[in-house]
Amino acid sequence: MSKKNTLLIILGIFLIVVLTSCELLMKKPAKPNVKVLLVALDYRHNSEIVLNGTIRDAKEFKQALAELNPNIPDSSFVEMYQEGPSPDTSSSTYPTVNNVLTEIDKQLNDLEENDLFIFYYAGHGVDYVGDLALAVPGGGGLYHPLSAKVLLEKFSNIEKGHAVLILDSCYSGQYVPSYDFLDEYYNPNLLVIAASSPDKKSYEGNFPVDGELSHRHGFFTYYLLESLGWDHDGGNLEKSSLGIITQVRGELKTSPVMHNGTITFSSIFRYIRKHNKAKRPFIVRGPIDKVLYSEKW
Repeated sequence: MSKKNTLLIILGIFLIVVLTSCELLMKKPAKPNVKVLLVALDYRHNSEIVLNGTIRDAKEFKQALAELNPNIPDSSFVEMYQEGPSPDTSSSTYPTVNNVLTEIDKQLNDLEENDLFIFYYAGHGVDYVGDLALAVPGGGGLYHPLSAKVLLEKFSNIEKGHAVLILDSCYSGQYVPSYDFLDEYYNPNLLVIAASSPDKKSYEGNFPVDGELSHRHGFFTYYLLESLGWDHDGGNLEKSSLGIITQVRGELKTSPVMHNGTITFSSIFRYIRKHNKAKRPFIVRGPIDKVLYSEKW
């Protein structure tokens, strides 16, 4: 055996030992208890549906998360929707400001060290201030606003676990505490992902299903779902006689952003930024390297 081949073999063995050692020394990601609060409103004004992709956004996001991580019990998903012409306005899950804030308080108070709480909102962001449009108690009227200040105050004192705010609404960048805007609300345990910058709108549109542009989503959520491996063309979309979505369209396939069995929010960020080129002013702040899912859990 030549001296050159001997050196190559020694070098190969050395690299194998080093890489194996690094793999062994890498800290295994902690398995969190995942809790999800989904809020969506079709934003009715004078009986006209101004937004009609928001409910589908939330329901498909829930289904994608549930299929991605089957260990999340169904009880860990809380859904608060204003959907259809006659929603139950007396229900504790009717998305009024008070009901939503009450549920957030409950979720945050129950957080343990390794828990991950995801708050997802799809709906109208009030012009230029970004307030989240929530339902009027008892129905009727236009909306009641939930401001960035009030929402961020709820998350400013997280000491256990982590929280992620995902907001698919216009001007939602108002909820991203920058270094010169609402900085007192910055918390290293909080990640905020907003579908638009503070002064921009977000959009929804029709996407192709079965050759027709009939599948409506927010652009941001559409690519968020794709990053998880959600295939919008599979499955069936079923509605009740009252127009309530009872079964979403789609199925989960291999996530294009999964690396070494792990999906991080940074990989999701890169995917949305790459594919949502026409409508991509969304911004983030917080621990973007946070793990959403890992096969190593």
